[in-house]
Amino acid sequence: MSIRISVAALSAACAMSLALPASAQTTLEISVYHNEQDNFGDTMRWWIDEIAARTEGRIVIEPVYNGALAKVTETLDAVRDGVVPMGIGLASFMSGAVPALGYAEMIGGLPATAEDASAAFVEIWPDVTAALEPQGVVPLWGQTAFGTGVICRDGFLQSAEDWQGQTVRAAGRWQSKQVEAMGASPVPIDTGEIYVALQNGTVNCALMNPTVTAALRLYEVAPYYTNLNLPSNIVTYMINRDIWNDLSEEDRAIIEEVSAEATARAVPYIMEKMDEQIAAIEAGGGQVHVGTQKETQAFLDASLPIFEEIGAASGDVGISLEEKLSVYW
Repeated sequence: MSIRISVAALSAACAMSLALPASAQTTLEISVYHNEQDNFGDTMRWWIDEIAARTEGRIVIEPVYNGALAKVTETLDAVRDGVVPMGIGLASFMSGAVPALGYAEMIGGLPATAEDASAAFVEIWPDVTAALEPQGVVPLWGQTAFGTGVICRDGFLQSAEDWQGQTVRAAGRWQSKQVEAMGASPVPIDTGEIYVALQNGTVNCALMNPTVTAALRLYEVAPYYTNLNLPSNIVTYMINRDIWNDLSEEDRAIIEEVSAEATARAVPYIMEKMDEQIAAIEAGGGQVHVGTQKETQAFLDASLPIFEEIGAASGDVGISLEEKLSVYW
């Protein structure tokens, strides 16, 4: 009898020890639109590691790259609907549902220096949160691209004449309007499909930043990169609202703390990586033209009426964002 009791007790103890880690740990996959080589993933991996460490393993985030869980164009819907628990949304592909994010989609909509961008992120994050929470998601942190320009198959786009008649991949409605304002035709293409589109001539050019250009090796099929030295997009790390609310108050506080630190790290880090990525483009056989102040200003001047159009469609949150960002335009 004593042996039977001991065996039963041991079995129960083993069952409890196996059950506890499973119940104590929450594993969340995050849909990542880019590949593992992209510098945008560097701070994200730091963020993931810090959350695991500070929650003592209670929260584990697993990145799934190359849009394997959800295309970047569908990430907001996928996170909102709980198809994926977490995802990276780009303002370009969310501004249709959230017009206020149009400012952040625009090339030149955010500050062009790391110092100003870091300060702006702190200022605008409550507005980004207010804009996205009605969509059923909670934005946690963000970063932005610097050095945005246009990469082409056949030559640099230095003047208004160079843009005429080009087909240009643009990310979102408002970037498409920027392309139109320069006299070219915009074509919406998912990030993972840009290489083939350029290779096949589906588009002649693509609005792009050096980080993605280098990571996707776009210079192999479109060797002419015109760097307008402008920022573009908010890369937003977000979680399904119901999943967020199911986490403990302690773990939510830890994630918010780490997320704020991630933004502070990411913005200057991405800026620092620009020269490295430009060098990688050139080392791979690409050619780089750094836009002059006149060329960059011509692009911004063509975009100013579009900012006004965004304001007319974006509501109170958009008005607040415009007040904070327009000082940099």
